[in-house]
Amino acid sequence: MSDDQKDLIFRDRIDAGCQLAAHPYLQKIKSLPSNERNSYLVISLPRGGTVVGDELAKQLNITHDLVFPRKIPCPGQPEFAIGAVSELGDVIWNDYARQENLIDKPQVQQSKDKQIEESRRRKQIYRGQRKPLKSLSGRTVILIDDGLATGATMKSAINTCKHINVKSIIVAVPCGSADRVKDISKSVDKVICLTTPYGYHAVGQCYDSFDQTTDEEVIEIMAKYQDLNSENISNSGKKSIKIELDSQHVLHGDLTLVSNSIGLVLFAHGSGSSRLSPRNQYVAEQLNAAKISTFLLDLLTKNEEIEDDRTRKLRFNIPFLADRLSQVTDWLYQNNKNIQNLSIGYFGASTGGAAAIIAGGIKQQKRTKAIVSRGGRPDLVPKEQLNQLTVPTLLIVGGADTDVIKMNEEAYSQMTQLKDNEKQKALKLVPNATHLFEEKGALEQVSQLAVQWFTDNFQKH
Repeated sequence: MSDDQKDLIFRDRIDAGCQLAAHPYLQKIKSLPSNERNSYLVISLPRGGTVVGDELAKQLNITHDLVFPRKIPCPGQPEFAIGAVSELGDVIWNDYARQENLIDKPQVQQSKDKQIEESRRRKQIYRGQRKPLKSLSGRTVILIDDGLATGATMKSAINTCKHINVKSIIVAVPCGSADRVKDISKSVDKVICLTTPYGYHAVGQCYDSFDQTTDEEVIEIMAKYQDLNSENISNSGKKSIKIELDSQHVLHGDLTLVSNSIGLVLFAHGSGSSRLSPRNQYVAEQLNAAKISTFLLDLLTKNEEIEDDRTRKLRFNIPFLADRLSQVTDWLYQNNKNIQNLSIGYFGASTGGAAAIIAGGIKQQKRTKAIVSRGGRPDLVPKEQLNQLTVPTLLIVGGADTDVIKMNEEAYSQMTQLKDNEKQKALKLVPNATHLFEEKGALEQVSQLAVQWFTDNFQKH
């Protein structure tokens, strides 16, 4: 049954995780010997639930993983769930959907299919190369979300956990509807809910701060739990490294060296993103599968990022970013013997596309064999530098990203040293895709184009 108190307000999701961890039942887990404590596993529902789950796992000193349910929104009321789906394709409908005969309506079925795709997309980008959850026989899972509203996604998560044969299920949430808590308790071994306020209608009403959690935040959180898949990580050759340009400037990056690699691609992300960008991580994984090593890095130091949050200057300072990218390339060559015989390529996104063109095509011209820009801003590269470009360059743009298409077309026409023969330069549109390539199949097309471009150009040399 539920353990609750009334009208709690949480500062944010981290505070909610701390307060959950202080619950007497969960504190008992913390006091167990390590061999017994290791039979417990926190499983959170992304995205907001992952912040709560991370704090709880940290406080209890147990590990943390994810499931990927998605709510099916009610037509005309997108915040109200009429059901939920899992990454397995399982569907749960609530009583309202049945009573109103909504299940077979075309727009509801389309929404269901869209949410299944989104569930699988999140599973792919959040898990990366970690092993999927399979059998958890003998383990107790603590299912975490930032709150219970309709309870649809939690029911879907419960079904997923039962599918992988867990020993028992505890649902722990900071807040929820009393009716939903009672309903959920019928399906699991225990429910812990810290507050069920009167008049509860939305999770956010129990938080002072309830900002949306991003994909990047979830990836960064889950990177701490890679021990779940240590064998796979070891085999991939992935390593987090510090690049000490000097005593004041230390950068962070993730280098993945694959066996029998044909080349190395350095990633330059766009403004407001980081090396944890799920889109760039996905592309990097596809390159790794094609025997191409990758290096995803943050071009700004932590202090520069803090300062830049106030000024917004460095993220749009293309010459600075290009110079930093070139410095990192030199540092890698000097400090890692494993890459010294590899062909080099650059993959840039958004403003990072301009930095990649300048770094690879001008500053590192002798080393660079290929450049790819995804939704990039080559128009930010000075015209005289575009005229000098001799490194094979592929520009990929979303077919629905009309403004950026024009910018890329103009820059493409200024690459006068490169022949328009789809071997030296090419401009490819991904049909119906917008700037972030979030549409079904769009990022897969980007990856295919990038893999082919780098493979063709690396193998020439």
